[in-house]
Amino acid sequence: MKNNIFISIASYRDTELIPTLDSLLNMSSQTSRLHVVVCWQDEGNLSEFEQAGILLRADGMVGEFPVFRASIQGTTIDVISVHYTQSRGAGFARHLCETRYDNEAYFLQIDSHCRFVSGWDDKMIAMLENLRVQSVRPVLSTYPPDYQPGPPEIRSEFLSRLVFKAFTQEGFSMQTSVPVRAERPLRNCYLAGGFIFADGHFVKNVPSDPNIFFYGEEISMAVRAFTHGYDAYTPHTFLLWHCYGRRDKPKVWYDHNNQAKEKGEVRRAWWEWDQASKSRVAALLTSGVTSDTKWLGSMRTLQDFCYASGLCFLTRRVHPDVISKKCSYFDVQDVDYDNWQTNLITP
Repeated sequence: MKNNIFISIASYRDTELIPTLDSLLNMSSQTSRLHVVVCWQDEGNLSEFEQAGILLRADGMVGEFPVFRASIQGTTIDVISVHYTQSRGAGFARHLCETRYDNEAYFLQIDSHCRFVSGWDDKMIAMLENLRVQSVRPVLSTYPPDYQPGPPEIRSEFLSRLVFKAFTQEGFSMQTSVPVRAERPLRNCYLAGGFIFADGHFVKNVPSDPNIFFYGEEISMAVRAFTHGYDAYTPHTFLLWHCYGRRDKPKVWYDHNNQAKEKGEVRRAWWEWDQASKSRVAALLTSGVTSDTKWLGSMRTLQDFCYASGLCFLTRRVHPDVISKKCSYFDVQDVDYDNWQTNLITP
């Protein structure tokens, strides 16, 4: 199908998964074009899907993990079942999802706690296609506004764009968001792991790194996407909501703690995965390579990203407007490196 969409959902013991799938399908303009893949990190009891009318059948394996498939409202849903004690973080889960990519025209990456506007698929496609006059490879991404499950369900009514927050002690940048009003999508340099909409080939060119646990996922993907010629844009209208906080819900860092490791319930404590992951991201952002694979593209350089974002990972300094004006994209040409470095400040 010409306009089919591959949808990657990483889910960790999340009671919002089924409501998310319900909203995804019920708010879609054309459910038959959707191919949903869930990396379901839970206890392996399929009854919650069955109770929701999603009748799964065995459909092979992804590595050591069983895959189940269902068809509902014309949508194909694949569920990769991973016991939560075998989880290795966000990058690992998203990587497993991407193994089921089948050359769909578009790619949507979300988390398992979202709600959607009516006709979200038509609206995302239209917004992306309208950007073709500006970019060969546009990408829509931001932190969606918040919702809180009900009853009554509460949904925030504001849009935001991604901006620099701080450098970590490892040397990579963290991001946050600020409110924005715009009449058209705004150019940006950052990507949000919880919402990415792009051409399907994004999956092949910028695959999720299975060795990234959590922190560093977004800036790593943003840099890699940029060097592969993708241009990030902030949507100017509502497309979906995302549930933030979730303080009373299961988290991988609670389950994969030192005590669980000592009992043999998990292979490593979460912070061990996280520590190795952060070192990997720092290596990518300072040298452009990791210990095993070169991840950057050839259409732009790592330094080109630094110019466009106003960030220097080597010195951990930024362009002044990154701080004073919350700038997250600089349209620069033929930059003199020495002059650029001279003007940077410590945030």
